[in-house]
Amino acid sequence: MLFYGFCVILKSNRFGKRGITVRLTISDIAKKTGYAKSTVSAALNNKPGVKPKTREEIQRIAAEMNYIPNEFARNLSMQTTNTIGIIVRDITNPFYAKICRAIENTASEHAYTTLILNTDGIREKELNAIRVMSGQMVSGVIIDISGKDTDLLMELNKFGLPFVVFGTTAGELAADSVEADDYNGAYQAAEYLYSCGHRKIGFVHGGMESVYSQRRLRGIRKALEHNGIELEEKYIFYKAKTIQEGYLMGKKLVNFEDLPTAIIAYNDLVAVGMIRALEENGRQVPDDISIIGFDDIELMTFPLTTVQIPEYEMGEKAAELLFDKIMGKASGRPREILLDTELVVRKSVKRLL
Repeated sequence: MLFYGFCVILKSNRFGKRGITVRLTISDIAKKTGYAKSTVSAALNNKPGVKPKTREEIQRIAAEMNYIPNEFARNLSMQTTNTIGIIVRDITNPFYAKICRAIENTASEHAYTTLILNTDGIREKELNAIRVMSGQMVSGVIIDISGKDTDLLMELNKFGLPFVVFGTTAGELAADSVEADDYNGAYQAAEYLYSCGHRKIGFVHGGMESVYSQRRLRGIRKALEHNGIELEEKYIFYKAKTIQEGYLMGKKLVNFEDLPTAIIAYNDLVAVGMIRALEENGRQVPDDISIIGFDDIELMTFPLTTVQIPEYEMGEKAAELLFDKIMGKASGRPREILLDTELVVRKSVKRLL
């Protein structure tokens, strides 16, 4: 059943008093053209079943009458909106900011808007964010998944929301996904440190719940094993994801016995915090210790060697996958997009050989 609504607009007349202007409805267009309301609605919404000449006439008369569609009423009738939801853990992190901007730009090209919710990686907030998205009648959701979160996907399926995930792979969750190749990026970082003569190499872990961090750890281990050395457990430091946590980690490392000659940080934010703490305590990067980050954030002022993650492309690809699903173009099988990473060499690594 179609919902034909109208809205009332308050405006000031030339005497400064408030007058009432009633927005035109589909019924008004129907009276003017002589067509049924269902025909007018189909013509204005570009639905099939209307002759081209009839569609053109109705749309022309509607334009002449300055008809403005009532989006609220239309959304109620369709049980959806021209909005897609984005659920992330920390919008203040430049990594997520760039992804969200790419999604927003792609959505705009489809005449859609975006609704962004931040969860801080807290499960109850993640589940609530999904419920909020459903209540807002979004057309689909792009969600940041931190692990094998099948309960989140069950919640999305329960509300019938089309969705795409990033943060893991389709193989792990049987869902359309976009991800960067963290494993290979970490492998390249460890290989580079080895080629520079480093043998005591450490890793600042982002936490066991982070699939990003787990993949990076596996990549580092594999690269070092390939070169005949082992990543010692004492050189795996738990855990840090933010600048502040990186700073606190750096303060701990100052007094760490048998400090590694090089460390791969979970991300650039952690690297920045560590560098600040180390330098405040008389340790210089890279003279006393070399550091490699992850993400290659644009706000970085220190010449940090880092693994570049294509965040903007991740956002674009995720949005494209979601719009395919919304428009019924997606195939039945989960689609997985894995994007390449690149080691960007700057001046935070000292060559020992």
